[in-house]
Amino acid sequence: MDSAANLNKDTVHAGLKLTMEDQGAIKKQAAAEAEAEEHLLSAETARIASTSHPHADSQHPNLDLNANNFEETINIRMEDIYQANPANAKYKKYIPVYLHPTDKNQYIPLTPGTTQIWAQALIEHTAGVSVSSPPSSLKFVKLSSKKRKLNASIGSSSSEMGQVLAQLLSNQNQPTSPSGSDAVASSEDKSDPPAISDYVKFVNIDEDKQASVMKILDKNKVNDYRMFKSKSITVTNLKCWGLKGGTIAHLLDNVNKYKAYLSKK
Repeated sequence: MDSAANLNKDTVHAGLKLTMEDQGAIKKQAAAEAEAEEHLLSAETARIASTSHPHADSQHPNLDLNANNFEETINIRMEDIYQANPANAKYKKYIPVYLHPTDKNQYIPLTPGTTQIWAQALIEHTAGVSVSSPPSSLKFVKLSSKKRKLNASIGSSSSEMGQVLAQLLSNQNQPTSPSGSDAVASSEDKSDPPAISDYVKFVNIDEDKQASVMKILDKNKVNDYRMFKSKSITVTNLKCWGLKGGTIAHLLDNVNKYKAYLSKK
C-alpha cells in the first residue's frame, strides 16, 4: 500500500498473493533433522567406544564395541555390578548398594546413573576398578543416625536369637543335666544337703570307682543326692554320661534310704 502511495497515482493495478507452506514438506524436513541428529549421536557413541577400547572386551570377547552393541555392553556390565552388589534393606530397600569395605555406616546407592558410570569405567579398564571396587569418582553416602540405631537393634536381636537357637539345638543333641531346683523342689526336705560324695560312699559304690563317678556327677552339676529323684535324670541320661548299670542302680534306688539315714543322725 505504501508503494502505491509513493507513485502519486489515483489508480494502481496490483494484486495480493497468499501462499501456504506445505505441511508434508515441513514434516519431511523435521524427520531429516532428527535422522541427522541421531546419526551424529551414533557417531559420537562409536567414537567413545572405539577410543575407550578398540578391541573386544576381555571378559566378553565376542562383543565388538561399536555403535550398535555399545549400549548392550554397558547393560551387561551394569548387570555384573548389580549381581555383585545386591539390594540391602538396612541401607536402601529397593536399590542395590555398594558397602564401604571398612565402614559399615557408608555406602553408595547404585542408581542407574551411578551404575552406568561404574560400568563405563569397567569398559575403559580404569585402574583399580572392578565389579567389587567402584571408581573413585563415586562418592559414599553416610547412613543416617536413625538407620544406624535401627540396624544395631536388629543386629543385637538377631545375635541373641541365634544364641537361643544354638542352645536349644545343643539341648536336643545332648542329655540335659538336671537342675538342682527341680529335684529339691520335689522334696519335702529343704535343709542343706550333705556332700554328694557322702551319698556315693553310702550306696556302696566300689572305692576304686568312686573318684570317676564323682567326676562324672560334678561335670553334670549333680551336687545333691535328691536330684536322683528328679524326672530330669533318667537311666538313659546316666548311661550317656558314662555310668554303668550297677552304679546307676545304686544311685537311683537309695535316695529314700539315705534320707531316712540322715533323719536319724
